[in-house]
Order: sequence, then structure tokens, then C-alpha cells
Amino acid sequence: SPLIAGQIADKWANTEIILAVCHIMGAALLLLSSRISTFRNLFLSMGAYTFFYAATIPLTFSLLFTHIGAITQG
Repeated sequence: SPLIAGQIADKWANTEIILAVCHIMGAALLLLSSRISTFRNLFLSMGAYTFFYAATIPLTFSLLFTHIGAITQG
């Protein structure tokens, strides 16, 4: 998922939009996970959550390093 999110951010959408979508989907999946009573469904929902969460890590670093470069030069 980090590789897919990076490719989408580079070619088709802004990083901020992808981060927002991933965090909103992650929040919805965590809310859903709190209401699940069977292990199988909980395992699947938490697996889906990690898919969205893993995509945010490299995108956040990319965004951070872009802004740090602008701060140190200006």
C-alpha cells in the first residue's frame, strides 16, 4: 500500500488529499472495529485499517521533507 499511495500521489492527486482519505477511512474502520464481536471480522477490519495506515507513513515523510527544505532555505 505505501508503494501504491506514492504512485498515486506522484501522478494523479495531491499528497494532502490522499492523506485525508486514508485517515478518514482508517477512522471509519476503527469505529467499525469497536463494534465487531467476532474475531474473524475484527481481524479483517484491522487488516484493512493497517492497509490505509501503512500508506500514510511514507507520504507524511515526503510532505515533511518538502516543507523542511523550504524552511531551512528561507
